[in-house]
Amino acid sequence: MSYVHTRLDYAHGRPLGSVLLDPGPERDELTTFADRCLRALGLRDGAFHLEVIRRPGGELVFLEVGLRPGGAQVPFLHVDLYGIDLFAEAFRAALGLPPLWQPPSEPVGPRAGGWLIYPTPRELPGRVVARTSPRSAVPEIYHEELPALGQVMTGPGSYDEGCGIFRFRGRSAAGVRAAVHTAMEVYGLRTERTEAVEAHG
Repeated sequence: MSYVHTRLDYAHGRPLGSVLLDPGPERDELTTFADRCLRALGLRDGAFHLEVIRRPGGELVFLEVGLRPGGAQVPFLHVDLYGIDLFAEAFRAALGLPPLWQPPSEPVGPRAGGWLIYPTPRELPGRVVARTSPRSAVPEIYHEELPALGQVMTGPGSYDEGCGIFRFRGRSAAGVRAAVHTAMEVYGLRTERTEAVEAHG
């Protein structure tokens, strides 16, 4: 997957997205690089996520690897587009059980997809006073989670608790990336600073 903006941008209040790569030289290069990294670290089986940075000259640089499924909307995309439950497969690998998923008997065409998440407001607590769905303008969106009007955001948030979560599918990575950018342009979201909400038990 290739990021739209960076995780540092997300920490500073900008939306974060990611797009699955199309089959081709770039994905092949990254697959080979991932295999080399996993072999060097002795990671033999199980779901994993690998973070890589590409330098301006094209060199791939290892950032981190985790022996677990990726975060944000990554596991959901794999179920939706490929029928692969990464958490179930990780659990089975940990127990030494064979994987549930099997490659299809006949090749299937490319399945492009991606995701976009909006962070919580910079000023907290923040109340959602307006928000509009971008789905009518972005047909590639097949799943969205919008904050409720009046909802008060009190924490710094996470990839699972933001001010908008969207999943995309399309014919190509370029098309999905364009859809992600369009969604960022048309998504209407407005929050305002509010007083802290007291918890009652």
